[in-house]
Amino acid sequence: DKLQGAKREVEAFIVKYPTLFQYEKLCQLETQFGVDKVLILLAVMLVLGIFVFALGGARLLINLVGFVYPAYASFKAIDSDDKDDDTQWLTYWVVYACFSITEQFSDTLISWIPFYFFGKLGFLVWCYHPATQGAGVIYRSFLRPHLIARMGMIDANLSRFGAAAGAAADAAGAAAAQVRPKARLVSQPTARAAALGTSKLVVNLVSARNLPKMDRFSNKADPYTIIWVRPEEGRDADGDEGRDRKKKSSVKTKNLNPQWDECFEFTPLPSTNATLVIECWDKENVGADDYTGQIEIPFSAIEDSPGQAVWYELTDPEGKTKALENLSGEIQVAATLE
Repeated sequence: DKLQGAKREVEAFIVKYPTLFQYEKLCQLETQFGVDKVLILLAVMLVLGIFVFALGGARLLINLVGFVYPAYASFKAIDSDDKDDDTQWLTYWVVYACFSITEQFSDTLISWIPFYFFGKLGFLVWCYHPATQGAGVIYRSFLRPHLIARMGMIDANLSRFGAAAGAAADAAGAAAAQVRPKARLVSQPTARAAALGTSKLVVNLVSARNLPKMDRFSNKADPYTIIWVRPEEGRDADGDEGRDRKKKSSVKTKNLNPQWDECFEFTPLPSTNATLVIECWDKENVGADDYTGQIEIPFSAIEDSPGQAVWYELTDPEGKTKALENLSGEIQVAATLE
């Protein structure tokens, strides 16, 4: 009689939530196989429980029990006008947080107790089940009295911690603002050649940062650079723009902050007042590569800071970049005229 009564209660619960338990499908299976629909439901739940347990062990099953239904019920409570369910589920999450923290210390000590796993499952269900609402009992009888008595101390400590964290963040920001790129000597300048075309330019391509995103799928880029020297008037005496002596760096795949540390030499130079041009490109596996911007460094600027690693901002003087967002990025270069 007790078993039949329990079965009737389960069936009434299934009828109460027909969509959740697929009541019509259970009735079809009962007719097809001649097995009571309650037994079919229990068998399905047993198989699912074994599968979940095998997939992630006891911890996954406990997380599902402790999170899934409470999270869904909390979602419904947020959109409801009733404030009682808000209080109910806020209380549950406070109790669950305290339970999770306590469990980190006690689990290894009491997990060996027989049926501890099932007791933990039962405790979580007891905490949030509408018929028991055990979380409210724990909160009112234990947590709330202790928290109320210590609320002033807790708030004061949190304020001090927040002030200390803010001061540490400000100090870190101030220290970062004072950091300057460390000078990286490529080579010390020797005696400058007086005659046109006998001097040498040594370029150390150091790195780049915050380059524009070019790949729509990875939000990355495959950057490389093309380096050349532009004469003072755009062309030298032979009508050359300097592009035929261009040099190319290696490609850094899937990287918006590449590190190169590659050295290039240009000699002879077209003039002593030329400009170093470093174009940044994005390598494409199919089709033409994409231009992403360039930096231009007059020889006069190189003479002012010989061998020092300096950051230069990318520009797009001809408006031909295909960057997915606004043009951005910097290239770090150390150059020396010898």
